[in-house]
Amino acid sequence: MIIDLSGKELPPEEIPQVKDEVYQEVFALVDWVLRTKPWQWMRERNCFLFRDPQAGKIWLVSLQGRVEQECNLRLYPLEDFLHHRSQEEQLPGAPLLTEGELAAMSFLEVEFLHSAEMQDLDYELNVRFAPEEWDDFDQDVITLKTIRKGGQRWYADEEELSSIRAALLLLRLFYEEELRNHQEYLFPLTAQQQVTLPLFTCREGLNGLSHTDWEVGLQSL
Repeated sequence: MIIDLSGKELPPEEIPQVKDEVYQEVFALVDWVLRTKPWQWMRERNCFLFRDPQAGKIWLVSLQGRVEQECNLRLYPLEDFLHHRSQEEQLPGAPLLTEGELAAMSFLEVEFLHSAEMQDLDYELNVRFAPEEWDDFDQDVITLKTIRKGGQRWYADEEELSSIRAALLLLRLFYEEELRNHQEYLFPLTAQQQVTLPLFTCREGLNGLSHTDWEVGLQSL
């Protein structure tokens, strides 16, 4: 089902048709996240940007929370993020976006949950594609959602899942070794007047599976 922020059930929508191999790739990359635990050395404000190889849209990626409590990976369209995000100075430890700012924009989310919270397609996908070893983790299932303005949640389609795949792939390619060892790309996003973040762009004709497939630049916000 699809619900809004008030908990009201909305009319059903058609479930997206997605190739199995797309789900397999995404679940394999999430398996790396669970095993590597990047939240131990990345914080919510250690964001990065990437240009979607398919649509050309720039996404801002943020890893939030802790697996012991609640953890998710969010992709915000950069243009919407800059439009809705408050420019007021924020207290240390404050969330990247307020609840009101989140409700005013659309974004993509990978959320780590307990299996007892699964239902419908979420449950089916985890049964089919999640490794058996996930039962040993605190959070042993995931949801792959598009969050629309107003907080409406629905299943990510194939194009949206391709964006999620790219974000997870970049997290694995660049942020496992480069950030833990060298910190070149680990910039905190603050409420300052101007902030610089790394921007990853896949080289034309390549699939992004190697770190050499990506050009790395800097983007001032």
